[in-house]
Amino acid sequence: MKLSINKMNPKISRNKVYNGFTLLELIVATTIVAMTTAWTIPEFQRNSAQAKVDRYTKNLESGLFSIRARMGAIKESCEINFYQDVNGALKDPSFSTEIYYAPSDLIEMKQDDGSSRADHALAGCINEVRAKDINQELRAESIRMVNMEGTRERDAVVVRSMAKTFSFTPPGTTANDNDMTILIRSVEALKPWATKTNGSSRLVTRCIEVTGNGQIFSGKWISDQCLEN
Repeated sequence: MKLSINKMNPKISRNKVYNGFTLLELIVATTIVAMTTAWTIPEFQRNSAQAKVDRYTKNLESGLFSIRARMGAIKESCEINFYQDVNGALKDPSFSTEIYYAPSDLIEMKQDDGSSRADHALAGCINEVRAKDINQELRAESIRMVNMEGTRERDAVVVRSMAKTFSFTPPGTTANDNDMTILIRSVEALKPWATKTNGSSRLVTRCIEVTGNGQIFSGKWISDQCLEN
């Protein structure tokens, strides 16, 4: 009976063979989707994390350029002091140039609750500017290392200063004896999706270097060097 039906209706037999997917086809398709997802999601996470580091680096670099310009305008030096307050007392005895800190603990004045740190790194500089800038044209209170503080990128990065102190000196004066290098790294730099098989991070650690004569440039931190972009 089946043979006669198939002969009379050959389309029925063909439809049974070709309609839908076989189990093997479903397994292959599922495997391809899984492999694609396993590659694209970590790649998206890495790109997103790196973009936040890069944006914060530009924000910090812009703030440092602004400080240099303002100090040049009044021909005064500006000291950045990460470990001492204006009275010379230690802010944090455990401060180290080997440790990464949250930006709000090292380079930003604005805190999460909206208040400003009294012992921030630019406190001494702001006091000096306030004393010299009689007409208040430079608005000493607005001087900051990071051009725009409290951004979303702040929570996505950690920062490290390779120097305890640094002074911007106005043009025509004696250059600084030391340079200042600030490193900017993602808080997710060592997550499984961000690391290579050898344990190193796939994400780039950015750096900003300010030389003793006031030159500023940003780059990549590679082999203990800030290599300009």
